[in-house]
Amino acid sequence: MTPLTTIEQQRRNQIQTGLLVGGLGSALALVGGLLGGIDLMIITIALILVLVIIAPYVSPFLVLHLHKAEVLTETDSASLYALLNDLTAKAHVSHRPTLYYIPSKMMNAFTVGLRHNASIGITDGLLRNMNRRELNAILAHEVSHIKNQDMRIIAIADTMNQLIRILSIIGLLWLLFSLPLSLFTEYVIPWLVIIILLVLPSVSTLMKMKLSRTREFEADRTAAELTQDPHALISALSRLEYRQWHWLTQFFSFPSDTASIPAQLSSHPATDERIERLKIQAKEMTAPLQAPTLLGLNRMMPRHKWELTQRLWNKE
Repeated sequence: MTPLTTIEQQRRNQIQTGLLVGGLGSALALVGGLLGGIDLMIITIALILVLVIIAPYVSPFLVLHLHKAEVLTETDSASLYALLNDLTAKAHVSHRPTLYYIPSKMMNAFTVGLRHNASIGITDGLLRNMNRRELNAILAHEVSHIKNQDMRIIAIADTMNQLIRILSIIGLLWLLFSLPLSLFTEYVIPWLVIIILLVLPSVSTLMKMKLSRTREFEADRTAAELTQDPHALISALSRLEYRQWHWLTQFFSFPSDTASIPAQLSSHPATDERIERLKIQAKEMTAPLQAPTLLGLNRMMPRHKWELTQRLWNKE
């Protein structure tokens, strides 16, 4: 099978996003219709429209608080903000996101908020183990989420998924208490409705996971365009994969065949698939930066302080 070009992948990502968000909305409307007929279905559709507006604003920064994140200023790290300023300008993001330092040895970065108030959290482990080129690629990936408004899309999908689960539970409880009626009256048990209410929450969760994976692919593609350096993101993903599995296997036993874990149950695509797409994108670029000659995945990278003030590094 011929690999898709970058343009074809972008078009497919856009189509999948539209279909998945529409599918979640349809599933939510269906649950409303099953429970309350056409009237509740109309109310549910109206609720979906309200969710599109308010869902992304519901406590996105609670995540940062739970991770004990601290604001990074330009005084704390001029190097990081120099990279970020360049990326936000290239992405045409009008409001520069705020960086947060997370005191965790896990290698991770994530974005919360919307385009006008976005924040990027970066862990201590990521700062200590990524070189400048790789960290620039990771920041580009997070800026791409902001540019593509992925936080809004995922927040809406997550809220619809939670509502589907809640309404399904309410519906099943209502049917459960209605079952005794079938013993004394001519009440017909709606088995089809019961099956739908049982299956829909799982289906909606799988759709939300698929949507998340689609947006990750799109963020990878956009990040490579911003940096013109797909190999840097390939290197960062490879290092991240190695470090995380090396750390986990010190404490837990995992099957050697990681492909045995269903991809449908993950919010992120398989690293190998992400890397393959980035390699295709690198071949299509007119003059991408060269791939690193040595990833050094079997050794710790030198500590890179990124000009962070001692108040943060001394907390280790």
